[in-house]
Amino acid sequence: LHQWHLWKRERNFVHQLPHDFLEGCKAAFMAHQPKPSCMQRQVETTVSTLGLPFRSEVMTNIGYSIDIVAEWQGAQIGIEVDGPSHFIGRDPSGATLLKRRQLRKLEGWKLCSVPYWEWREVSSDAKRGQEYVLQLLQRASEASL
Repeated sequence: LHQWHLWKRERNFVHQLPHDFLEGCKAAFMAHQPKPSCMQRQVETTVSTLGLPFRSEVMTNIGYSIDIVAEWQGAQIGIEVDGPSHFIGRDPSGATLLKRRQLRKLEGWKLCSVPYWEWREVSSDAKRGQEYVLQLLQRASEASL
């Protein structure tokens, strides 16, 4: 129900659900404790070797957790490390698209995704991994909301 409530907010729909009920829905949504994957830890290490300040598993005001938030050119950029469960084939799943859209629209986040197959191609070479992350951050910082 929390995501439905966010969807209603995105579209500026008015609804009549009690505030306490909505807070309970948000609390239930946020109760899931994220467990960083090995791939996420590798991306964190790469961000760290670039000397960029970052935080892991950042809880947003609307209840989503962002895998990594890095500071890039004075902005906070969310980095989502996306394993196979975030995709159907090579297309993002509905849940992944919903999360990205709601974070961008409702909170103004600039986000980038690290798909597992792309990370596999660059992760064995530290320099390539660093160049890859820098390109993602640059593209995200230039993207309009």
